[in-house]
Amino acid sequence: MAENRYNIEIGALGAAVRRYRRKKGWTQVDLEAATGITQADLSRIENGTLDLQFSSIVRLAEALDVPTKSLVGGVGSEDSE
Repeated sequence: MAENRYNIEIGALGAAVRRYRRKKGWTQVDLEAATGITQADLSRIENGTLDLQFSSIVRLAEALDVPTKSLVGGVGSEDSE
């Protein structure tokens, strides 16, 4: 049960990163430059296959100029679009 929730949450985080990145008109390479997170890791994040440290989530939120909770709000978050 916890594994399923993890997969859902990490997938939702990745989808949020992709959505906000595209809203800014950025490529993954642009986001890499802004965060120091490699493009390969950004791809894994957006595909929901990379577990992140909270510090990386904060760096992503800062670079995308969104509140951290917008990325980690999870399924059904009021910030979902």
